[in-house]
Amino acid sequence: MQKSTELMFGRGLVWATGEIHRRQRGIMNPAFSAPQMRTFLPMFQDSASKLAQMLKEEVIDAEPSGQLVVDMIGWLSRTTLDIIGELGFGFQFGSLDGLENPLRKQNESLFIGTPPRYRLILKTLWYYLPELLLDLIYLPTPRYRQLRRYSAFMRNFSQGIVERSIIEGDGKDVMSVLLRANASEDPRRTLSDIEMVDQIATLLFAGHDTTAKSLTWYLYEIARNPECQERVRAEIAAIRANKWVEKLSATDLESMAYTLATIKETLRLHPIVNVMHKEATRDDVIPLSSPIVTKSGEQVSSIPVRKGTLVDLAVGVYNRLPEIWGADANEFKPERFLDIDKSNHSNIGVFGNL
Repeated sequence: MQKSTELMFGRGLVWATGEIHRRQRGIMNPAFSAPQMRTFLPMFQDSASKLAQMLKEEVIDAEPSGQLVVDMIGWLSRTTLDIIGELGFGFQFGSLDGLENPLRKQNESLFIGTPPRYRLILKTLWYYLPELLLDLIYLPTPRYRQLRRYSAFMRNFSQGIVERSIIEGDGKDVMSVLLRANASEDPRRTLSDIEMVDQIATLLFAGHDTTAKSLTWYLYEIARNPECQERVRAEIAAIRANKWVEKLSATDLESMAYTLATIKETLRLHPIVNVMHKEATRDDVIPLSSPIVTKSGEQVSSIPVRKGTLVDLAVGVYNRLPEIWGADANEFKPERFLDIDKSNHSNIGVFGNL
């Protein structure tokens, strides 16, 4: 599992575990603090306005025929790539302007398309192969070679970004903040050169591909639920009616309770990560919220776990449990987040801090 993650993202935050993960996360936290994120809001708004204008032009061009199919995930993917490039590394990809870049081509070749069945089976088995075996066995499949090419490309691309950030110095993008946070003289509180480079692959994936897909699911859900869409429009219009400036502030956005509820509900039904793979570092016992009956008829209220056991946290399943979310757990119902009782609600995954 960790080996396959390393193949795609190197030894960055997604790959790291235990003390290495705590060290990397501690160093990266300043770059992703709430005040730092607020400084990026104008950039988000500019990119969103640019996307909206391009979509309007596409609609106008299609008016004579009266028919139009919009590839929203394509548009959103280009938008989020431009955003993560600028706020992450001070890099101009120009995807919305139609500029071709090798990173976009690499991402499209890796993530777009439906994989054949054998690849899905191989991907499932991959997590259960011993790491030593993965070190020794070369799998000459097209997908494996594709991952190798992607890994090599990302390493070279990321190295160039780090070198440019060091030369240009005091920027406001995430990489510049990260470099300053990494300036400690204590080696226990710094990232190695390789770790610094490998964080970029993680940031590009986390801030680009996953965000585009989540936004696509959001648009899909509110399109299927026009009454929700109207409430979102009304809430935005009400906020704008009291503003003298065109752009809304972070406080304005945070005050939109219903709009935020629709976002949370989208992430509940369509989590970015459906399953989180963990490995027990010691023998332990997992208590159950309610007893279950085994195949032998025995009622148990806890599950013993041995050190080294692989544990899958099924976030996607949890997010649709009727016992947690009610009988309408499979329905898109943003209102559930307006009246949620946080004191009596156990959350995992994306809802851990909501």
